[in-house]
Amino acid sequence: MFELRVLNGLHQGAALPLFGEQWCIGSNAEADLALYDPGIAARHAWLRQVEQCWCVQAEEGLLHDDQGQVLAQIVDLALDRPFSIGAIRLCVSLTDQPWPAEPAPESSVEVFEVPAEARPELRLSTLRGPAQKRVISGLVVFAVLVAAVGVMNAGDQDVQASLMPAPVQKIDLASVAEVRQQLLKMLSERELAQRISMQVINGQISLNGDVSSEEMALLSRMLGRFAERFDTPVPVISRVREGNSQPPFKITQIVGGPNGHVVLEGGRRLFLGDEVDGLRLVSIDNAKVVFDGLRRYEVRW
Repeated sequence: MFELRVLNGLHQGAALPLFGEQWCIGSNAEADLALYDPGIAARHAWLRQVEQCWCVQAEEGLLHDDQGQVLAQIVDLALDRPFSIGAIRLCVSLTDQPWPAEPAPESSVEVFEVPAEARPELRLSTLRGPAQKRVISGLVVFAVLVAAVGVMNAGDQDVQASLMPAPVQKIDLASVAEVRQQLLKMLSERELAQRISMQVINGQISLNGDVSSEEMALLSRMLGRFAERFDTPVPVISRVREGNSQPPFKITQIVGGPNGHVVLEGGRRLFLGDEVDGLRLVSIDNAKVVFDGLRRYEVRW
């Protein structure tokens, strides 16, 4: 069995099991592998398997091979050979193969040696006694001033260092249960727990559901926050889709106030608590009308 692995970025460690013949990669919620890193297009590229060969075809973005060359298509992609979309490195591997190590950054420091003939020749001072004493006295005074300034700067640096915030230490979440509990807490804090479900498949956590565009943006920020605060070997894959924000019926009039209600096409009136098509009218304010049920709809007015 094969899988598409994410080697870096917000979703580092995620792996998409490859069932079928083609898979969409991009920032769109309907993509098979959804990546919300900067620089990723909605439908950035497609991974395809054709007669036991793997190929990658760009759609709304460009590709880079393992040499950094910009391409529109990678034909006959070898297993475990990384390629990139934006700044995110991916590879196709067998599920039982170890993950590749991140490449170590190359040092760009060059050392130059000054030729012997270019080195300045040091000469002994030829100043006589009185002049030499004046020079030495001046040097002593200068050295004292430099030392005093150094002490003052050191004190300022200590004060600045004490005012700087300590670097944030990531919290380790070692097990699937710990990751699931933390994600459930974050979803509940954002009132998304009723919209998004979680499944554990082969040691991975998959988020599923249909949400509005506002909720999708909220989820994207939440996943970014999770990656900043926590360190875990458990892959988290989002399969949440952005659905239609309009309910399955037409509203012709919205009335606010103490007796707020909405009028549907056909003349039916709905007051707070009334239901239609499995959706309950739960809120009417100065900006929107909210229906809740199997899905949540927010109609702005």
